[in-house]
This record gives sequence, structure tokens and C-alpha cells, in this order.
Amino acid sequence: MSLGAEGDPSSGSMAARRAAGSTPCGPGGSETVPLLISGIASNSRLHLAPMNKKELLSVVGSPGWRKLHALLGSLFWVGWLATVGVAIVVIAQSPNPAAPRLRWWQKAPFCRLQAALFLDSGHTGARAINEVRDRLPYLRNLGVGALILEGLFPRGLPAPAITKLNESLGTLLQFQQLLAEGHKTDMRILLDLCDLDFRDSSTLNSSDQTEESTNPVLPGLRFWLEQGVGGFSICDTDAAYSVHTLLVWRDLMRNLSQEENERILVVSKAEETGPRRNVSDPVGNHSLVDMITRAFLPWSPRPLSAQDVAVAMETHLLRPQREWPSWTVGGVLPGELQNILMVLLMTLPGTPVISYGIDISPSQVRRRPGHSDSALFRSLSQLRSREEALILGKLTFLSLSNSSQTIPGSALPPSPPTLAFLCSWSCTRILVLLNLSPDIQRLDPRGVRSLPAAGVFLLSTGPGRLGSCVLETLQLQPWEAVVIKF
Repeated sequence: MSLGAEGDPSSGSMAARRAAGSTPCGPGGSETVPLLISGIASNSRLHLAPMNKKELLSVVGSPGWRKLHALLGSLFWVGWLATVGVAIVVIAQSPNPAAPRLRWWQKAPFCRLQAALFLDSGHTGARAINEVRDRLPYLRNLGVGALILEGLFPRGLPAPAITKLNESLGTLLQFQQLLAEGHKTDMRILLDLCDLDFRDSSTLNSSDQTEESTNPVLPGLRFWLEQGVGGFSICDTDAAYSVHTLLVWRDLMRNLSQEENERILVVSKAEETGPRRNVSDPVGNHSLVDMITRAFLPWSPRPLSAQDVAVAMETHLLRPQREWPSWTVGGVLPGELQNILMVLLMTLPGTPVISYGIDISPSQVRRRPGHSDSALFRSLSQLRSREEALILGKLTFLSLSNSSQTIPGSALPPSPPTLAFLCSWSCTRILVLLNLSPDIQRLDPRGVRSLPAAGVFLLSTGPGRLGSCVLETLQLQPWEAVVIKF
């Protein structure tokens, strides 16, 4: 069968082509078009073979190679030094303030305790001070750093007799054992002198008399300081509360203080809405006292509503603090808000002051399975000891709650907001969210945009809050408080 097409000049037998003198080669018998194999061979001849050892040594020793080596080495070290310099500049200019040296009363929470709580039913035996001593390890385990004992002195006690304890509570020997146990457990003991009348201590001002003769209370204060107490607490509603009293007491405690054993004066400041007998305020200059404790909630004879609590909390969060702050709860709270106030108290910068038997107690009934006030307080104390932002941070109030629209003509009160504040220290930011509403709340997306998109749960009063979280999808359960770290 013939494969060529008839009449096609391009097809024909090889013999015919040879007869016509047409060959794949030119006139000289050489190929005019190089074959494919010739191209491959040509490329193989262009490929450089690797240098042997002798050739490599000859090139390395050449002047050109030395110049190139020196140039590359210089570029490497110049780049490395520039990177280190930029890192040093960034670290130096970054907001990383050095933590100031905290004094002992700025590190741990305080606890106010009525010694009369431990009287037996028959008011006999005088074992109240011993009961307080036995509870010091428990309080220290919770994270309490100082104990303010209330009610140790009888009412109407004259100033010179301040060295005498209430006999129904215990003896001086028992109190000395209490101080020894406090030293053993690293807990300071302070004496509360509120509601004691020391007006006679500042009435005489004769220049030919000594300071202690014009202030009969000073020998008693000196006696307790020599016993080992860490200081005293006085109320700004006391009749003896004056500039003169604070100056004299401050000088006495400074004279008996040491660097490792500082004695302090604490002033409990009443709210403007509460009952006040002394309208003067001599602690406008904070140098007269070491710590001023203010109450969050206003004085009220009845439990406050959630809306009242929200207003009081927002007022305090927006108030600038010029001195070292110290906080206590103050007013009467509904049961569902007590954990929220505990979280607020323990996450604000400053020194929290709690009340034994009200805020914490070994016999408190758990409000929900696995959550007691003592366990919550212990968790918050441990959190404060780890996070400097909760003690030293800058406080910023945030508006993150969804605004609920009030129906016109509705008699229902507006829903309490979700309060939020940010504690910032160095590169750490801690967000505290407090839902004061009985409803599930979501955060306002407009306010969330100014914060990182995700964080890590540090603590929550509700169950199931572990690991990371996304703010835009976070839902706060009724009466829930959440602490998030960025």
C-alpha cells in the first residue's frame, strides 16, 4: 500500500530525491539544519564543571575574593548592629514603667473584724481574742495581709485608760499571743479607735507642757505600738478628728516605725449621704495619713437596688484618684450583687478592705454549686498577687453595654448597665465586665472595636469560662462578673 499521496511534490521516494540531487545535506555533503542531538551536545559543552580543590584554593586566595569576603562580612555586622540598636530604641521608648516599691499596706487586702463576733452565748470565758488568733491562718490563706480589730475597747473609755481591753473579750496576755501569731503568719494587726471620744486630748495647748501631757491618749497609743500593733484606724466622723490629732499621731508612729516595720494611720471616710458629726476634712493633704478608705455604696437604711448600685459604682469609677486609693463596700447589698461587688473591690487599683462576717466567713452558705464567697475571694487575692495591673494600673472607664431603649409610658425602670473598666500597666491590659442586670447582656460592637478582638479569661463568677474568648461574641450571664486579660 502506497503511503505517499499522488501528485504531492512533497512526497516521494528517497531514491527519487537522490536522483534529483536533493539530499538533506548541502552541496558539500554537510547538513544545513543541525540535528536535535547536536543541540543537546552543544548545551552540554556550555555547562560549567565543578571546581576542584586546587582551583578553589587559587580563587579564594585571589584579591577579588578577599575584597568580596570583607564587603559581605562588613554588611553582616553593620546589619546586626543596626538591628540591635533598633531593638534597644524600641524597648527604651515602649511604655514599660518600672514597678514602684510597694509598702506593706499596699500589697494585700485588709479585713475588718469585730472581736465580739466570737463571744460565746453566755458571754463568759473571755475567749474572743483566742478565737481571732485561731482564725489568722485561715485569713492569711485567703490572702488577707492585715487585720483591723474593732470593739476591743469599752464605750466611754477615758483617754488615759486606752491601755485596758474589754474584759469580756480577753486579756492582755491573750492579745500578746494574738500579735505573736500575727507575726508568725506575716499578718499585721491594727486597732480600730472609731467612736472613742478623745476630745480632751487636744483641748490644752500650753507651751510649757509636753505633748503627751496635752494629749492624754498618746501614752496609750505608744503602749500598743510597743506591744507590736501595726497602726490605728480612726473615722472622719469622730469628734477628735482634726488636723492637730492627725499630726500628733503621725509623728508618734513615725518615731516608732522602722523600715521593715512601718506603722500606719488609716482613716475611714464616710459618704456624704451618711450621718456625719464632724464636717471638717483635715485630710485634704494626704501626707497626714497613710491610707483613706472610702465606701463604694452610699449609706442607706435599706438594701440598694441594682440601679442604685450601678450609679454609685459608675460615679466612683469616673472620679479621679489623686492619692493611693482604698475601697470598701459600705452599703447594704442584695444577695445577687455581692459577688459582683467583691470582684469590683478586688480588681480596682489600690487596697481593698473587706468585712469579716459580711464579705467573707468560713460558715457562709454557697449561692451556687462550687462557688462560695471565700473561694471567690481567694481566687481574686491570687489574681492580684500575679497581675501588677490590678494594683498599679491606670483605670479607664469604658462604655461597652448595649443601650436598652425604654418604651414610652412604661412603668418598668431602665435595665442596669453592664459596667466595664480597663486596668492598664506596661503592655498588660485587664478588662473587668460587670453585668448588673438579671438578663443576658452582649457588648456594644462600637465599644469593642477599640479593644483587641480576643483575650484570655482570668476569672468569672459563672461556670465554664476557660481559655480564650472573642469580645464580639461574648455573652454575660445574669449577675455575672468577668475578668479578661489582653
